[in-house]
Amino acid sequence: MSYKKVMARYINQRINICSPFFIVTAIAYIALSVAGCDRFNSSTSQMKSEISGQATIAVSRTPLSAPFFIAETKGFFKEEGIDVEIRECIGGHRCLAAMLRGEVDISTASDLPFMFNSFDRNDYVVAATFVHSDNDVKILARKDAGIKSGKDLRGKKVGVIAGASSQFFLDIFLLNNEIEPSEVSVVNIEPEDMAYAMEADRVEAISVWEPFGFETVKLLGDDIVILPHLNIYRETFSLFSRRDFVESRAEIIQRILLALDKAIAYINNNKAEAQDILLKSFSEDKDFIEWIWPDYKFGLSLNQSLIITLEAEAQWAINNNLVKHVTMPNYMDYIYFDALEKIKPEAITIIH
Repeated sequence: MSYKKVMARYINQRINICSPFFIVTAIAYIALSVAGCDRFNSSTSQMKSEISGQATIAVSRTPLSAPFFIAETKGFFKEEGIDVEIRECIGGHRCLAAMLRGEVDISTASDLPFMFNSFDRNDYVVAATFVHSDNDVKILARKDAGIKSGKDLRGKKVGVIAGASSQFFLDIFLLNNEIEPSEVSVVNIEPEDMAYAMEADRVEAISVWEPFGFETVKLLGDDIVILPHLNIYRETFSLFSRRDFVESRAEIIQRILLALDKAIAYINNNKAEAQDILLKSFSEDKDFIEWIWPDYKFGLSLNQSLIITLEAEAQWAINNNLVKHVTMPNYMDYIYFDALEKIKPEAITIIH
């Protein structure tokens, strides 16, 4: 089942949303190519000048953030005239929180933390998505708990990372296996503790992203089964900043995107070298990099699918009383188009 069909099914069964704005954006999405961001070639910088800039970026410690580690290692930030300090954190939800607290200028995060924070504040924006994956978040289960397929999760304890893509993914997965969320026991666990929670029998399954899926398989070996999910959720990782920063330091955002575009071109054209850089950055073994590499599609974009996903997630959060509000935000108000429009306008498919 295609991604847009899955999301449509989710919307019809869990959300029952029929707002004119959603219908318009859904129709527009169907007419556009989700994979369009993969075709763009790296741009040559048009912005180099005597002016230099500085920025601190909270970067999630995941291979999804590969363009940042490549750009830092290959000197692409400096080529664009900016001095970047990367501060690593575990999980995009923590990176985004650090940016919203004013501890850093910019952050990386997935769509779920973006959505949850949007109900409480509107002082931040997304400047570009730089990677998407249909298989970064996974459901892993213990075979000795009698779990062989998704339908076997009924009545089981499942670990999730609250307020993140892990939580949303589990709900979609249960829907596609005709299980109500109330039929499983959800246990909130920090991402770095997932493998150990499985080992200690605190839970019988987990919904988790990489590298913690790989760590769980490595720790428990043949006792783990990865449940198939047929690409039901497209996770995105994007670049976020506060409105006051992008308004006062717009050129910095553009330069960062140009450096990331160079890094993405390097990743796509130099697979072995890019993998070596990640191996050194993460101190991981080569098996892990090869495990995740086919699942990540790197490319700068502001794609209509981001709006579709955010609206589905927002209504899910409302219906499950995960937020206090009953009206979803207008996510068009959270998109900062200027930077990407100036350096790569063809990468924008959001109708605006």
